[in-house]
Amino acid sequence: MMIVRMVRSCQQKLGQWRLVKPRCDPETRGLTRGSRMMSDGGRMTRQSSTGRTIHPSLISCVAAIVFGLNAVFGTAAYAADANLAWDANTEPDIAGYKLHYGTISGAYTSVLDAGNVTTRTVTGLGNGTYYFALTAYDTSGNESQLSNEVNKTLNSVDTTPPTLSGITAGSITTSGATITWQTNEPATTQVEYGPTKTYGTITSENTTLLAAHSETLPGLLAGTVYHYRVHSTDSAGNPAVSGDKSFTTTQANGTTLPGQVIDFTAVAHDAEISLTWTNPNESSFVGVRVVYRTDRAPNDAADGSVLGDFTGATNEAMSTTHTSLTNGVTYYYSAFSYDLAKNYQAGAEASATPAADVATSSPITSGGGCGMIRPQDKHPHGPAQAADLIILFTVVTLTYLRGRIRMRRIKMFRMEGFAAFLFVLAAAGSAGAADEIHFTYLSQTAVTFDWRGSEATLDYGTTTAYGSTVTAAAPAIIPQSSAGPWQEAKITGLTENTLYHYRVGTGPDHTFKTPLPRGSSNFTIYAQGDIGDSTSYANMPVIQAMIAADMPTAFVMGVGDLTYGNAHGQAHVDSHFNDVMVWSRDVAYMPSWGNHDWDASSSSADDLRNYKGRFDLPNPQTSPGFPAINCCGEDWYWFDYGNVRFIAFPEPASGAQAAWNTAAKTLMDAAQADSQINWIVTFGHRPAYSSGHHPGESAIKGYIDALGDSHSKYILNINGHSHDYERTYPQHGVTHITAGIGGAGLEQDGSCLWAGGCPAPSYSAFRAMHQGTVKLRFTSTGIEGTFTCGPAGAGTNDVTCTKGSVVDHFTIGTVGGSDTTPPAAPKNLRLLP
Repeated sequence: MMIVRMVRSCQQKLGQWRLVKPRCDPETRGLTRGSRMMSDGGRMTRQSSTGRTIHPSLISCVAAIVFGLNAVFGTAAYAADANLAWDANTEPDIAGYKLHYGTISGAYTSVLDAGNVTTRTVTGLGNGTYYFALTAYDTSGNESQLSNEVNKTLNSVDTTPPTLSGITAGSITTSGATITWQTNEPATTQVEYGPTKTYGTITSENTTLLAAHSETLPGLLAGTVYHYRVHSTDSAGNPAVSGDKSFTTTQANGTTLPGQVIDFTAVAHDAEISLTWTNPNESSFVGVRVVYRTDRAPNDAADGSVLGDFTGATNEAMSTTHTSLTNGVTYYYSAFSYDLAKNYQAGAEASATPAADVATSSPITSGGGCGMIRPQDKHPHGPAQAADLIILFTVVTLTYLRGRIRMRRIKMFRMEGFAAFLFVLAAAGSAGAADEIHFTYLSQTAVTFDWRGSEATLDYGTTTAYGSTVTAAAPAIIPQSSAGPWQEAKITGLTENTLYHYRVGTGPDHTFKTPLPRGSSNFTIYAQGDIGDSTSYANMPVIQAMIAADMPTAFVMGVGDLTYGNAHGQAHVDSHFNDVMVWSRDVAYMPSWGNHDWDASSSSADDLRNYKGRFDLPNPQTSPGFPAINCCGEDWYWFDYGNVRFIAFPEPASGAQAAWNTAAKTLMDAAQADSQINWIVTFGHRPAYSSGHHPGESAIKGYIDALGDSHSKYILNINGHSHDYERTYPQHGVTHITAGIGGAGLEQDGSCLWAGGCPAPSYSAFRAMHQGTVKLRFTSTGIEGTFTCGPAGAGTNDVTCTKGSVVDHFTIGTVGGSDTTPPAAPKNLRLLP
């Protein structure tokens, strides 16, 4: 994740600057949800007007941030680069080049789309010999044979700690438990544990280097909450320590406590704080006690002031507001679920600081990371010593970014001052780093980029020398998922069908390509809905990686329920937009909204500001019935790309779809008469035809059927809402694709799995309860579609397939292109110094 996500959640005072209390988990070499790094006495304290000390427990957090910086800027210590160049092909329709590479000559396991350039750096390579070859591809999708092969041997020093994953407490009894986890490389095994977060007991280190780890904890007390963290050190001596985790031993009567509350979140307002969570799903659950303090998080259900006991159903979303608070004071909360006998589970933690001016107050949630320094009480500058450190950070970082510093193994165990400097350095760097980067098409010659972070410039040009700069500004609508700052940069005056390089602030180089000329064909897009984020849905990042691996494509279409922020909490909105950066920095993100993207029914309402504030959409349209607070159109939109007119349709707010029908008819009439438009495609969230969990909706079905009858170019509709894949036979001339397989769990009904019954209804041509990707290729004579198998699971699958294999292939019309001749193999592939 970008470092700005690591440094966002805590609160301490550094003069008139607020330093947010870090939560650190080296399991991800960054900061993660629900883990708290410092002990009760470990917060930063002011010594004098000229100095401060930081508790030594900050050191592991500092190391995590430094390694995170390595990851962001592509200069990880245990990695190396290969710089390659080649001669340009002479064919006029060359669209780009692909680098194929691997560790065996002639057997290439990785592919990198280099775009239409003649140099590219392959980064992040480990030790060993790598072999490279190149292909060229044209605008019709034809790909050449391989070029000559070159190779490079890389040797670098391992300073990267092992990555910890899958940390689980199992085989829990009244007196014992077994802790298991995995590392990405062989490493040692050790567990620290005890009834509090100070642990107190540590197992003997198993020095056998393993990738799968297991440690049994004997002699435990029945019905007791135990905290633990795992330790693994690799063969190079790099240590990794997880964040705090907990389990509860079985009670003597054999019952078990309910689990922790889910997504416990605190959001600050003027003199009050809103708290939200989801109750655990165990049958033993009775209620949740929320306790608070103003000096630290409560350790148990009696350690502080009781805000209240809250009952409710299992898995129910809950909320309450703590009122009459003192602005500027930090309130620390712990939520303890309990059973009928008032046995309490370990607490979930969150904190926030109410403030009269909400613009200077950041929500602090249990899904946070480490903190960042920001002005408080409207003071524009920090204390002299903080400013000095930030200046020093700037000097060091400029050197760092130019690759002149190679971070060796950090040994700081008696270096509190140095740890303090690194912490401020990391926080200052993170505050400016850009994340959640994506862009949309505005026209043939204009795009708009959106991102989060204080870096407000974007350099761009047709080479890595850039040459042009645009300064971003705050969007008209401000997203509500986190404090930002939010940036939006319009780039106009571009040349159509041209590859541009760009970078946001001091970030890495990426590329985008402007749209093809109107009327052009032979381009592809991906369509996906019901996506979510990686912290809620394990398959989501796998599917996004599949899309990223198949670049280039014209754009990725989102058909609603992008983030599930209203269901899981605002932090998951930010997580989604970071997860999709595997492709969203290089291809356009063109979305429509779904029912989980706006919801005014609860205190955690998600009312489209999170989305309208992040996208600048072409030809934005206003619909009746949408929440007034999000303002200013973009309820739906339309655009032309190549030979296709794409028209989004809105959610069924009062009168919205009826108004859309009138406007869409006018747009389709114009497209029907336009010789450069071959096809009309609509897209939105709700299905007109579906045998999945959500049946077809009669209103949108009626409008689409009538538009299909009156417009022969209108041949495809794409939707989500039902979490499955389904393709219909043409209905009134329109084929309907349900692409609700972007990451969120499958939606299933009964043993048949399909609410529409088994066998499938007559309109359904193919359906699969399995996640994957939907790719569409548009030619001058038709549309070719493929549903590719993704990861198994996310529910019960009714098809068995190998990830990456084609499950469904279809054509609408014909898709044979006139150009079937591949370009020549590129020449003179070579390594640069």
